[in-house]
Amino acid sequence: MGCCYSSNRSACTEHLHSEEIDQALRSEKNKAQHEAKLLLLGAGESGKSTLLKQIRILYTGGFTSEERQAFREIVVKNLLHSMVTLVEAVELLNLGGQFDSTVDVDLSANNSDNGGALNCATMLFKLQQHANGIGQGNILLLPMDLVEDIDRLWHHPIIQHVYQRRNEYQLNDSAAYYFDAIHRIGDPRFIPTDQDILRSRVKTTGITETCFTYENHSYRVLDVGGQRSERKKWIHCFENVTALLFMVALSEFDQVLFEDASINRLSESLSLFASICNTPWFVHTSFILLFNKTDLFKQKWSRSNFQKYFADYQGSDHHKGGYQYIQKRFLDLKPKTSDTQVYTHFTCATDTEHIRFVLVAVTDVILQQNMRCGGLID
Repeated sequence: MGCCYSSNRSACTEHLHSEEIDQALRSEKNKAQHEAKLLLLGAGESGKSTLLKQIRILYTGGFTSEERQAFREIVVKNLLHSMVTLVEAVELLNLGGQFDSTVDVDLSANNSDNGGALNCATMLFKLQQHANGIGQGNILLLPMDLVEDIDRLWHHPIIQHVYQRRNEYQLNDSAAYYFDAIHRIGDPRFIPTDQDILRSRVKTTGITETCFTYENHSYRVLDVGGQRSERKKWIHCFENVTALLFMVALSEFDQVLFEDASINRLSESLSLFASICNTPWFVHTSFILLFNKTDLFKQKWSRSNFQKYFADYQGSDHHKGGYQYIQKRFLDLKPKTSDTQVYTHFTCATDTEHIRFVLVAVTDVILQQNMRCGGLID
C-alpha cells in the first residue's frame, strides 16, 4: 500500500514537473512571438557597439557606477594606444627626423631624468610601457608627467600633421576627443561620462544581445563582430529576424581595412551588404540602412578628394552629394525582383538625441511590418 502511494506520488510529481516545463516552453514561445528580433550587422568599426550603448542609455537605465569604473580603464587605454599610433605614424610617414629635432626641446622640462632628451623612440617606449601596465595592481592610470607629455605631443606641429593624414594608417576615431580632454581624463577622480563611454572602443567578438522595451513592445538586438574573422558566426543569428539593421561608416571612404590594406573600407561595406541582400534568409525581412559617422564624413569632405577613391562620382562639391551617391550605391544592390523594404537613415551614433529619433523611427518600421504581416494594413 505504501509502495503504491509512493509510486503514485512520484508519478504525480513527474506530471507536475512536465506541466511546468510545457508551461515554460509555451511562455517562451509566446514571448518570442511578441518580441521583435533585430539583427545588427556591418563591417568592423561602423558604429554598431556605439548604437547598443545608446540603447542602454535611452531605454535600460544607462551604466552603473561599477561599469563606469571599468570603462575608465578602457578610455585610458584607448587614449594611450591612440598616442602610440600617432608616434608610430611619425616613422611610418618618414617624419622621424623632423619630430626628434623639435620634440626634445618641447618635452625636456618634464623629463630631466633621461638627460633632457625625449625622442620618438623613447616617447613610444614610455607610452607603451604605461599602456601595458594599465589595470595591473594599483597602478595610477595616468601620472601627471605623462598627462603633460601627451598634451604637449598632441599640440606638436608634427603630430598635428600626422593626425591630418590619419586615413593612411589605423587610428581610433575618438583620438582627438580624448586628447582634448587629457587633463580631465588624467584627474585621479575621473569617472567617464556617457559621451566618454560612447566614444570608447573595444573590439566586439562573439554575439552580444541587448534587450529593451519601448511603448510596451519588446525588442532583442543581436550584434556580432564586424571583422572578417567574426562573420562566419553571423549565420547562427539569421533565423526569425524581424528587421536587419546594417551600419555603414560613411567617413571610411578614404580608409583601408585593418585586415587587408589593399581593400577600401567603404567598398568592403558595399560588398558585404550585397552578399546579405542576396541571402535567402532575409526574403521577408525589412532592411534598415544606417549611414553612420556623418560628423566625421563632413570633416573629411573638405580635405579628402572623394573622387580619388570613387572615380565614377559626378556629384556636387557639397557633402550631401556624397550622401546621395553612397545611398544610391547601396540601394542599387537590392535585387530588382525582391520586394524587401529598405529604409535609410543618416546617423551620428555618438549623438544621443539624434539616435533617440532614429530608434523611434526604427521601431515604427517594425510595428508597421508586424501589422502588415498580421493583415491589419496593406
